[in-house]
Amino acid sequence: MPAPAFVPRAPKDPQYPLWGRTLLLVEDSRFASDALRLMCLRSGGRLRRAETMAAARVHLRLYLPDVVLIDLGL
Repeated sequence: MPAPAFVPRAPKDPQYPLWGRTLLLVEDSRFASDALRLMCLRSGGRLRRAETMAAARVHLRLYLPDVVLIDLGL
């Protein structure tokens, strides 16, 4: 049986549920990106941002994020 694709990591502190996680956000709105970045920082996570799908592909060649959020209206 294959191993699960996603294995959650336990946060070091429940106050920081995204501790050690990296999120890639594909979003063309700077306002929305900044708001999500602040939420990630407060939760212990890191946020990388790409404005287009082409830029997201470049990010994915260099980094392996734990989560990818895509703006469906993009």
